[in-house]
Amino acid sequence: WLAGWKCAYVPGAIVHHKVSGSIGHLSANTVYYFSRNSLWAWVKNVPVTLMLRLLPQRLIYEVSAFSYYCLIHGKIGPYLRGKWDGLKGAGAMWRKRKELQALRRLTNGQIIGGLMPISRYLFERLRGKGGH
Repeated sequence: WLAGWKCAYVPGAIVHHKVSGSIGHLSANTVYYFSRNSLWAWVKNVPVTLMLRLLPQRLIYEVSAFSYYCLIHGKIGPYLRGKWDGLKGAGAMWRKRKELQALRRLTNGQIIGGLMPISRYLFERLRGKGGH
């Protein structure tokens, strides 16, 4: 998407993840990888100027994810291990971002315009339509 490819949001689409079948929904591994990889995706893909602009939304997202996985489902260990390992690997992801950002063809405005607002994202997740 950052490289200018056309992408479409299809709310009715169903994706079956082969990995979830082997490690299980809300398993320790699922929570760990979600926690780690969400940080890595942020570091690799979001332009620095947008990181600053979207920081309040990111904090809402992090508090919501922590509440869901740790407070509601009791997965605090895997969640915190994922965040810790995500932070430890953030330097490597920062180096990888240079390659990805070099491909970028979208302006910050186009990126913002293509993102789902955090309120809608959380609403969809609560309704069970946002995936896990």
